[in-house]
Amino acid sequence: FAVGAAGVNNTSGSTNSGAVYVYSTSTGGLLRTIYHPADNGGDRFGNAVWQTDDYLYVTTVLLNELGTSDVGAVYQFDSTGTLNYTFKGFQKCFKLLN
Repeated sequence: FAVGAAGVNNTSGSTNSGAVYVYSTSTGGLLRTIYHPADNGGDRFGNAVWQTDDYLYVTTVLLNELGTSDVGAVYQFDSTGTLNYTFKGFQKCFKLLN
């Protein structure tokens, strides 16, 4: 299972960049820590997490992209913690739907 910690500082000291902790469902032991791939302070990576059998999806609601503030992103990781894909701009899509 995975737990998001959006207020965590990463190993390089970026404030509120966020992290996700992945635990074993059988032992409860920590398997891995996944930090924000972009290493941006203030993005709050791990704000929401969703896990399937094959993938872990992690949001960052405050990602800035190409001069636009808080466009957000969803990151897709495989079961080993490897980043597969980044979906950027989900905040704009969400706002259009609501």
